[in-house]
Amino acid sequence: MEQPADNRQIPRKRAYAIGELKKLGGPCRANAYKAIGEGRLRAVKDGRSTKVLDEDFERYMTGLPPIEPKPGPLRSAPQRRRHRNRTPAADMRDSKQR
Repeated sequence: MEQPADNRQIPRKRAYAIGELKKLGGPCRANAYKAIGEGRLRAVKDGRSTKVLDEDFERYMTGLPPIEPKPGPLRSAPQRRRHRNRTPAADMRDSKQR
């Protein structure tokens, strides 16, 4: 008996286009090209397209450093300041008064 397919899971491929890496939890386009240029991520050319092989992507992701917890007491996240909605006219009026 077959299990129902999980539609949320991205199917595995042999190679991914640079734009697909982000959908897989990888780097954005700019950071992917930066990692390729630095030699941290291996890529191949397919005509004009740049592809990253699945095993190279896995090697890159598993080679990223883990986040180490900071010693000391835990702190809550800082509270964000709320700004009231401002209109462009009010912003211009305030800037003229300064």
